[in-house]
Amino acid sequence: MSICVEEMAAELPSHVVSCVCGAVEATGKGDPVGIYACHCSTCRKSTSAPFFTLAVFSGGASITKGADQVFSHTLPAGDIERFRCKHCGGLVMAVKVSVMFSGCASSWELTLLSSQAKQVVVLPASQLPAKVFKITGHQYYESRVMDVNDNAPKFVGT
Repeated sequence: MSICVEEMAAELPSHVVSCVCGAVEATGKGDPVGIYACHCSTCRKSTSAPFFTLAVFSGGASITKGADQVFSHTLPAGDIERFRCKHCGGLVMAVKVSVMFSGCASSWELTLLSSQAKQVVVLPASQLPAKVFKITGHQYYESRVMDVNDNAPKFVGT
């Protein structure tokens, strides 16, 4: 099973994330074009955290270890496919199938549209190095369960 979203250019820096047990790894190419904190109820439920930080990659991403140990599922909206480890359930990658959501682009989709990306590839941002990790914005901030006092923009909905 090969899960490759786009051709991965060798000259770009790469960022590797893994599931909890280490059986599966995903690699994002290039630096993230945005890192967002999503406060929606789906992200809060799936991560058991007050928000989920996601890194949006336009340079492509692929499962680089344990592709045969991955299962995928689609969220109820039908536009995001998540890839998880069969053993620990850890999220390693997600792909947004359609760039436009309900007729308008979300904050992170606009970031990608401005970079002319073909697909939205998301990796969990919590595993990125500190020099790369800077929250670009907060999505669904009206749904937050805690306030975040940073200078990043806060978006209502997407």
